[in-house]
Amino acid sequence: MLKIRLKRMGRKHSPAFRMIVIDSRKKRDGAFIERIGYYQPHFEEPRLHVDEERALHWLRQGAQPSLIVKNLFKRLGITKKFHHEKYGDKGSKETPETSTAEQTSQESSEQTTEKKEVTPTAEEKSADSSSEKEETSPTETETTTEEKSEETEEEERDAEHAHDKKDTSQE
Repeated sequence: MLKIRLKRMGRKHSPAFRMIVIDSRKKRDGAFIERIGYYQPHFEEPRLHVDEERALHWLRQGAQPSLIVKNLFKRLGITKKFHHEKYGDKGSKETPETSTAEQTSQESSEQTTEKKEVTPTAEEKSADSSSEKEETSPTETETTTEEKSEETEEEERDAEHAHDKKDTSQE
């Protein structure tokens, strides 16, 4: 398998790299197939040069770029060119059809989120308050019956617990 990776050159604490195509089984600084560029990161403006045609050629041949090389290719736009060459417009996220559909869905969601403020009239307020009274009264009775059933359950548990204490003290 072919790799496109960096080969370290330069002095101690001042590295410079050659971008090379190499067999993946070779050492980092081993014999390479082709040099396609260089990268010098320790300048005020890092120097980067890549022969785009050769890089695209090796990518077409199946060479896998290392992580650093992949990021450098992104910076230069080589990855994007290769992607468009390989997949065409199929890989693009936004097509004219989807963009209009997204706009329509966004507009509809904005319309539903807008709240219209309507002030109720005095008659509506009185009708609402009477309906609230009717609605709350059955729920209050339900909660009281639930509370009663919980109280009886607690009393039964207490009685059983007291009975258990008597049994253990007699033994």
